[in-house]
Amino acid sequence: MEKLNPGLTKQDYGSMTTAVVPFSEGGKVYLTRPAIIKRIMDLIPEMSSSDSFGGRGEDSGNFLQQVSTFADLVGNIRDGKVEIESAMSTIGKPDSEKIQKATSIISQQLAIYVLAEPEDRAKFPYHWNRKMAELKDFLGRNRYKDILMATVNELPEPVWRLFTSVSSLNLMKDLGHIDIDECNEVRYGQYLRDAAFIRNESERTEVMGELIDVLEGRIDAGTIHSGIVMEYLSNLDYLELITDKLIESAKKNDQIDTLRVIFSSHQSTRHLSVKLSKGCADKETEPFTII
Repeated sequence: MEKLNPGLTKQDYGSMTTAVVPFSEGGKVYLTRPAIIKRIMDLIPEMSSSDSFGGRGEDSGNFLQQVSTFADLVGNIRDGKVEIESAMSTIGKPDSEKIQKATSIISQQLAIYVLAEPEDRAKFPYHWNRKMAELKDFLGRNRYKDILMATVNELPEPVWRLFTSVSSLNLMKDLGHIDIDECNEVRYGQYLRDAAFIRNESERTEVMGELIDVLEGRIDAGTIHSGIVMEYLSNLDYLELITDKLIESAKKNDQIDTLRVIFSSHQSTRHLSVKLSKGCADKETEPFTII
């Protein structure tokens, strides 16, 4: 068996190739190029229930061309034609080169994700988080946010969607909710949920204000359904805590009318919409406090 790059091996079976990805336990991949393209499309999530191709303004033709280009990279990694870059390669480089290196590292790791079989793919989050932690360390903890945000914003649409789908919620929040304009309803609900637990009142008010502003715009644009967002929140045991904090922040941000519309979209919070309409935002019971 021919040794290629660290963690990658190749063995030919006629015109097919098998690759063992770094986080697998011997899982083998037999993928032709059409199969690679299909797998990429299957792995790319819908950003919201009403989203199509244009999460960041891409038309379908350009999107599919980007998928094809990414498939070329996946195929080259499958065949051992690409040297897998490490985060260490960013050391001592100017910011422009760090962005190029980080783009390459992210794209290559997501290509490895595409090559993984389903049973191995479940292990990818651990592998991915470790790679992102390494990138953070080598980019410099004081600069990594700016560099990584610049990198992510330059990713082609299909690669960007894979990045946001496999990245942890903490990484997305750390990068300032970079997918806030395109994420699906569950992710948006998670952002609202976590914002309620921000201890600093001023920070909580600011974050919730931004989340409500963007949610209002996306509702108007038809790119998200607030009822599905509220459905996610309604299934949490601490819904009342979240709605308390949303009302508290909305009062300070002059967003009561917007919040009333959002609350009206789901039966579990519709009574709060009625109270807000009557100018009675205070709950009958004492709100939860964060200890």
